[in-house]
Order: sequence, then structure tokens, then C-alpha cells
Amino acid sequence: MIRRLLFAIVLLLGCRAAAASEPENTTSLLSRYTFSWGAQIGGSIDMSGQNMSSIDFSATLGMRHAWIKMLGVGVGAHVMASNSCRAYPVFMAFRTDFSSTRRRLLFMDTRVGIANNTFPGDVHRTGLYTYGGLGINLATGLRFASYLSIGYTFMQRGTVNYGEGESYLLPHLHFASVALGVHF
Repeated sequence: MIRRLLFAIVLLLGCRAAAASEPENTTSLLSRYTFSWGAQIGGSIDMSGQNMSSIDFSATLGMRHAWIKMLGVGVGAHVMASNSCRAYPVFMAFRTDFSSTRRRLLFMDTRVGIANNTFPGDVHRTGLYTYGGLGINLATGLRFASYLSIGYTFMQRGTVNYGEGESYLLPHLHFASVALGVHF
């Protein structure tokens, strides 16, 4: 996967150098970048044994250009099904199928950011949030796509303090995640 990414970057730089030799106005360059947004709903199964399986919601805003299907920012909510804990991630999203000519069946879906974890007793802990997965396009149009995303989610928790010197080490969370989404 890293080889593909490096190959795509080298190819993009080569195309950019060839295009630099031809004069082009700023308006035509900017017209290739389009606004993009999407939303998804899904669920995550806790693989760390902490009974933290959740129902997930997220929304993203960003841009689309050539082989980049989404580069932007997003917010989400992981509502734990069996307790009153919550996680609210804020992340940078990147989706690509490495094809600038047409939409492919499969695409890579990644997110990196932070998650504000809330616990009973009004206790909060902010930690790292990452997601890596594979997306499958279901129904697509010229400016629309519905998809199924399957992947791995990691949320860092760590030590939380409860009142007068009481602190607990909470293990990090590892999830198997699946979601249905739309992308415009």
C-alpha cells in the first residue's frame, strides 16, 4: 500500500511538471477542485474486551480533485451501547481509489485526529483517534456515491482522574468498524 502511495505521488509530481510547461490560468486550475461532503452511520465492535461497542455517526467536509476522492475534516460520535460513555472524534479524512479517470469499486478510507472521551461522573480524557479501512462503492452517480466502509478504529484513553487523587488506567480501545455512508 505504501508503494502504491509513493508511486501515485511520483506520478502526480511528473504530471504537474509536464503541466507547468504549459501556461494555464488560475480559474481553470481552481475549477478542477470541487467541494465535497458526506455522512455515515455504522457500528463498532470492541475487540479490547472493555464492553465499549458503539453506534457511530460522522460527517466530513472537504475537497475532491483527480485521484483524491476526499481530503477534509470531520466530526463524529461513538455512542457506547452498554454504558453511558461517549467518544467525540475530530479528524482529518482522506479517501482515494488511486484513479483519476473514473470511480473504482474499492477505495482506501483513512482518518487521523483526536477523540474527546467522556465517562460517568463528568470525567473527560482526550486521546489519539485513528481509522483505516477499505470502502466499497455501492451506488454511484456523477456527483454522488453510497458506500460500505469496513475497517479498524483505535482510540487512546489512558489515565483518568476521579476527584480526590483517585486515578484509573483505562486500556486503549480497538474496534472492528463497519459503516454505510453517502458522499457528494
